[in-house]
Amino acid sequence: MRITLLANPDNLHVQRWIAFLAGRGHELTLITDPFARHRPSQCRTLVVRWNVFTKILAFRLTPRPFGNDLWKHLHYRPLIKASRPEVVHGFEGFNYGLATAYGGPYPKVLTVWGKDVHQDADATRLGGWIVTHALRGVDCITANDDSMPQYLERRFGIDPARVRAFSWGVDLSVFRPGLREEAERWRQALEIPAGASVLLSPRNFIPHWGSELLLEALPEIVRERPGAVFMILRGGAGAAEAFQTARARCEAAGVGRAVRFIDRVLTAQEMAGLFNLAAAFISIPATDLLAQTVLEGMACGCLPILSDRPAYRKHARPGENVLMLPEYSASGLARMALEALDNGALRERAGEENPRLMARDEDWRINALQMEEAYGAALEFWRRRR
Repeated sequence: MRITLLANPDNLHVQRWIAFLAGRGHELTLITDPFARHRPSQCRTLVVRWNVFTKILAFRLTPRPFGNDLWKHLHYRPLIKASRPEVVHGFEGFNYGLATAYGGPYPKVLTVWGKDVHQDADATRLGGWIVTHALRGVDCITANDDSMPQYLERRFGIDPARVRAFSWGVDLSVFRPGLREEAERWRQALEIPAGASVLLSPRNFIPHWGSELLLEALPEIVRERPGAVFMILRGGAGAAEAFQTARARCEAAGVGRAVRFIDRVLTAQEMAGLFNLAAAFISIPATDLLAQTVLEGMACGCLPILSDRPAYRKHARPGENVLMLPEYSASGLARMALEALDNGALRERAGEENPRLMARDEDWRINALQMEEAYGAALEFWRRRR
């Protein structure tokens, strides 16, 4: 099948889907923005070029930060046509939704990330307009959250029949327990004392994913458990300046020695090593779908400390195989972090049970095939509309 993807290839999830679809034999064209750095070898990449007129329209006459996402369909549409797609597939409803919806007379699929439909759509009137028209202008919507069909119907008036909600799963050949050598390499590289209890923050270091909450909770946790060590990732979406500011805040608060800041994007194998080193990991976003990071940590047997998000409930049983914040606060996070460090029986139970859950329900090689079913659904809905 000829598939045209509208996405940012710097995103690791996009890279993973490109590799999967190419491996399935699909002919891929990627259309992306000029600021994107990565050029996947598995597909042809076309980069949008703005002209003087559209630059004025988008970046002078349109309020920030909406110009690019509101008007780039003007340049995406002819590139889509030139790619002769059988299906157009956009990733993320706010940044690529309108370009997908206005992409031309083709079957269209839009994969939502979560923040787009839960936060961006409610933050501003124009943002809500963009996301709403993106959702209503495509044939099929996919998301890794079982509750998404009902939510999109309630919030945006989307027919649940047009939504394909499925967990993507994880690469179980990479994310697994027992990676002792990989964990030990990280311990030595980060100069973590032998026997120290380690907590990992693997999500993008931005406020939406809980960076401020974590920084507020750190002093209390370190005060109560002075031997604990935190590994904090910046991630692909975290701002370098904010990450440096966080370092300074930790030094000023007297907890700098307890924190290891990792300021680069890691490979899947490196992430698996970190999960195997950590006693527990922290995922506390303001909103979320069934994040692959959470599933990856569970597949490695690392105890999750989670905010209370509906999508997590598919696998999470608080107090049995995960810890969940009693309230979204720094004190609530500190209490759960201390519980994770103290409750060896819970860590052991999570280490045994969670990898079995992931092996049963979250195998990427099986779950990802449902994206092709979404393409089939888009084709069917598109034919009905003609």
